[in-house]
Formats: sequence, C-alpha cells, structure tokens
Amino acid sequence: MQLSKHVPALLDHLIWVILVAVFVFFMTQSPVFLSSTNITNILSAAAILGILVVGQTFVLITGNFDLSSESTLGLAGLIGMFLIVPATAPYWGGGIMLNPYIAIVVLLLMVTSVFLIMTRRPDPATSIARTPSAPAPAAPAPAAPAAPTGLPLAGTEWQCLTIVGAPVKDPQPPTLAFGADGRASGFAGVNRYGGSWAATTGNALKLGPMAATRMAGPPERMDLEQRFLAALEGVDAATVQGPTLALRRGTTVTATFGKVLAGPGTGTAK
Repeated sequence: MQLSKHVPALLDHLIWVILVAVFVFFMTQSPVFLSSTNITNILSAAAILGILVVGQTFVLITGNFDLSSESTLGLAGLIGMFLIVPATAPYWGGGIMLNPYIAIVVLLLMVTSVFLIMTRRPDPATSIARTPSAPAPAAPAPAAPAAPTGLPLAGTEWQCLTIVGAPVKDPQPPTLAFGADGRASGFAGVNRYGGSWAATTGNALKLGPMAATRMAGPPERMDLEQRFLAALEGVDAATVQGPTLALRRGTTVTATFGKVLAGPGTGTAK
C-alpha cells in the first residue's frame, strides 16, 4: 500500500532514475568515463538538444505545440555540413568551406526567409490586377457592423465538469479555451493540445482536429485525457446556459464545462 503511493512520483521522475542508472553502468565499464575530457564531450553533444528543449519549453508553456523541431534540426545539420565540410573523402561535404560562424549566419537567414515567405499574407491593395488605363476602383462604402451570430465563445475559457455524463473529479481537470483568432487550445489532463474552432449560426459548433503533445503520465490521467479528447471529436453543436457549456455530437452531450473565472482566482470554474 505504501509503495503504491510513491508510484506516481516515481513515474514523474523516472527519467532521472534512468540517467543515474546509465551513469553508474558506464562508470563500472570504463575507468575514464568520469574524466574531464569525456564529460566535456558528453555535454558538448547534448548542448544542441538542450537548446532545442529550452525552445520547445517556451512553445509549450504558451499553449502552442511544434512537432517540426527535430526535422528542422536535422535539415540544419545537413546544410551546415554542405557549407563547412570539404568535398573530398571521407567527408563528402559541399566543398564551400565557409567559416563556421558565417555558416551559422547563412542558416539563420535561410530559416528566417522561409518563415517570412510561409507566413506572408497577400496585400489586398496589390492583389487586384489593374491596367495603366483602367480607372481606380471606387472606395467601397463602409459596411454596417455585422450582427453577432453563433455562440459567444470567443475569448472564453472553460473547465471540464463531465465527460459523457461521468463527473470529472480530478483536481486538475481538462480545460478548453476559445481564442478570438479561431484557435482552440487547452490542457487535456497530461498534455497540451490545440486546433481550430468555428461557430457559424445558432448552436452550430465545429472543432477542428486536435493535435497534442506526447508526454506520458499516470495511467488514470492518461485515461482521462483519452476520454476528454474523444469527447471533442465530431462535436457539431453546443449550448451555453449561464456559466455552463455543453458540447454535443448529434443528440449526445459529450462533455460539459464550467466557465473559468477571470482575473484573480483564474482557474476556478463557476
């Protein structure tokens, strides 16, 4: 009974147990494992992944996710080898032989350029084809403000109360936030998740495919997370009654939520 109480804590810190076990194993296998040269080599090799993990940490704590970091790291290594390494055997690089510091600047400029191209939005003022002789189009009359349609969910955050009728008794229940930019995100029980949402007219609500991070956790929390994410799939309608939100799939209520209080005490559902 006492051991079962410590299992969740052990799972949370399992990576450190494995790290210590690996160190002890290699210490017994090689007398030079703890030498300053070997420790420096280990830290140098791990520095790249360490920097990547720090960057990913900031991505996750801001409620976002990114699964392309590893592929980007691999591509940067290949391009860096092409720019720095000689073309002769056994290296077979590009033979450009750039100074490593210049190669880093080139890589940063390349990545920044790709990012700007992929995220650039067309300018409506220049996207209209015009001829020199064509008269300039008349300025459109200011449109009347559109009447609000759909559910008033933009900018709200909710805390899960029930999943398919079963109450959520976890001290850290899953959450669901509706961003004004059409992005839905939240905490699923162990991992952060995100996707799109759209409320058109009436009670219609569509939640796009949700992508989540892939951390592991205690079995009961992983089960909660799976049930919660399953409740978000296929949602086609919702109802808001005061501080309560109900998601529906057809006639089935898949999950209910309590609105999270704003300001001091945020995180407590009404």
